[in-house]
Amino acid sequence: MKRFFLISALLCAASTICISQADAPKSKWAIEPSLTFPIERIYMVNMAYNICNKSEILFGFAFQNWENKNEKPIGKAHAYTLTAGYRYYIWKGLNAEIMLFPAYNNFLSYVDNKWYNGFESWIEYRIGYKIEWNINTAGFYLNIQPGIGHGLYLQHLWPDLNKKTMLKESIMFIPQIAFGIKL
Repeated sequence: MKRFFLISALLCAASTICISQADAPKSKWAIEPSLTFPIERIYMVNMAYNICNKSEILFGFAFQNWENKNEKPIGKAHAYTLTAGYRYYIWKGLNAEIMLFPAYNNFLSYVDNKWYNGFESWIEYRIGYKIEWNINTAGFYLNIQPGIGHGLYLQHLWPDLNKKTMLKESIMFIPQIAFGIKL
């Protein structure tokens, strides 16, 4: 829980890093559905707000309905998830992003066939590149962002996880591509 508050504080502090409000784009708001998450049955939409030329905050909602049936099956999630994040532009479209995913998950474990219902928090760290274009007066973009994610907190640890190994056991590669529409 301490990590969650530390990361939240860092996001708030980072949101004050701005070059100049005069350089801010005309459209401060955008909506960003994920193009890659639906492949894994995760449906996410974020709102992005330009704080300034170099910084955006993100917030939204996701429903996670993923299922893992790999060589070592884990289970099936039914998670109602909020999203909150911060994106910083390093150079032109090159950006770094951190996203928090607090959720309430109804998780069915394939290891012991039991339900694990409770609150969770996950985090993702992404590096990406935003490609922008305009059609008439409408602005669009693709933000291609490979990243790494892991669990921060699980109210009820799933089988094969414990507090000491949760971070290591929950690390995953995140191939994120977001499609943005400027509002």
